[in-house]
Amino acid sequence: LQNISTGEFMDIDTYCKDLDENLHLVMAILYREVVNDSNGKYSIKPYEANTRERAELFRKKMPASVAQSCLVFFLQFRKQLFDRYSSIFRGGQQDRKGAQFGKKWGWYTVVMMLCKEDLTKIDEVTNYSIHKSLTYMMYIKDKEKLNKK
Repeated sequence: LQNISTGEFMDIDTYCKDLDENLHLVMAILYREVVNDSNGKYSIKPYEANTRERAELFRKKMPASVAQSCLVFFLQFRKQLFDRYSSIFRGGQQDRKGAQFGKKWGWYTVVMMLCKEDLTKIDEVTNYSIHKSLTYMMYIKDKEKLNKK
């Protein structure tokens, strides 16, 4: 999970809001075909956002115990990530309209910030590692604080 992309992480995190409906989608992202395996290092098939057909196989065939174990692993990683980049995820000064906007658009606001609202860059930024994206966001937040002084 250390190399998970921004898009993968955001999609899984969004799907985790309703696991009764979306657990199979989470599993389709986390469990992908190994395409190269050499000397104990492997690479997996690139992430494709449209995984619904594959996800149905997980809904039908994956034992709940396996899915739950995998989910626990992801949620631990998520907690570590949120702890490491906590300054981004803390509430801060936000008016009611800003909070409603953030709740409605969720991770999309992050994607649009990363691509500087250039739609042609969405695929590029969602392929960045989640660590790269969150480090950049921390930089921008710290820079904004410095400029306000």
